[in-house]
Amino acid sequence: MHPKRTALLGNGGGGKSTLARKMSDAWNIPCFPVDQAQFKPGWEREDLGQVAKWHAGILKQDRWIIDGWGAWELIDARMELADLIVLVDYPLDEHLALAAKRSDLSRNGVSPDAPPGCAYHEIDELMVETLRRVDKDFMPILREKVAAGPADQEVLVFHSIDELSAWSRENL
Repeated sequence: MHPKRTALLGNGGGGKSTLARKMSDAWNIPCFPVDQAQFKPGWEREDLGQVAKWHAGILKQDRWIIDGWGAWELIDARMELADLIVLVDYPLDEHLALAAKRSDLSRNGVSPDAPPGCAYHEIDELMVETLRRVDKDFMPILREKVAAGPADQEVLVFHSIDELSAWSRENL
């Protein structure tokens, strides 16, 4: 039996959205990428109230896979209701390399995970700094939140793309 509610979290470029799509297809559960709600065309930020309203509507559903970050209060609400927490927790260098690969694919017109009207751009100083900041400032908090979750909640932590790929081959 597959989980009904899955929260996928972790730093950028780690394959969360790809994994979410694969889970959604294999388990026949709708997938909701947070970035689709929190960014307007041109990577303009959506109003947090609108994102929170969208998020609350999803949480009311019986089955969902939610992929991405968002505000801490949204992460907390999602984690509280999830049957499965998936934390993509690679070393920073691996996230940087995967984000660069995603940027290269996007340049060739492949960007299935970008919000409408947005495209992944070449990895630049801002992207590198964002991934570093998430790794340094936010991932420790996220790790603590995951560790403090309910004992009956299933948790998967992937420390490399190889671990995630092996789990995917076995389970999806």
